[in-house]
Amino acid sequence: MPTNIKQNTIFAIFMATLMSYFMINYNKFLLGAPLNRNLFYFPVKQYIVVLPIAVAFSVLFVNKGAKIITLRFVEPGNTHPFKVKSAFTFAHVIFMAPLMSLVSSGIWSDVTLRDFLLTWPIKILQNAPFAFMINIFIAAPIVGFIFRRIKPYIN
Repeated sequence: MPTNIKQNTIFAIFMATLMSYFMINYNKFLLGAPLNRNLFYFPVKQYIVVLPIAVAFSVLFVNKGAKIITLRFVEPGNTHPFKVKSAFTFAHVIFMAPLMSLVSSGIWSDVTLRDFLLTWPIKILQNAPFAFMINIFIAAPIVGFIFRRIKPYIN
């Protein structure tokens, strides 16, 4: 796993890339997009906006907060590594789901402020469980595999 800010940034870019792709497609599906190959084409317009915001949130705020929350509930030396990773992922999703739902809802919805404040908690509840499952079972193993291969080359 990342040990310095440079590695943390590269890890966050990889993770945000995969998670943004999955979450954008999941939300398109929730909005009624048909489940066919066109759904999974690279969503460039959303990516240009969402990816830098997700990386910035993750590197600057969320990783530190998630680490603090995780260390309150588990002791890495005395706990199974999967439980530690699950606790960190859960804490990370708890921070990122509201932030990214706020960003996405604020950018792509054309509703009034009152409607936005009513639909934002619903978006969080729709996205958080999916984000946790995708993160722990798909994105984290893929990014972890890639990161372990390139970590020796990153100072």
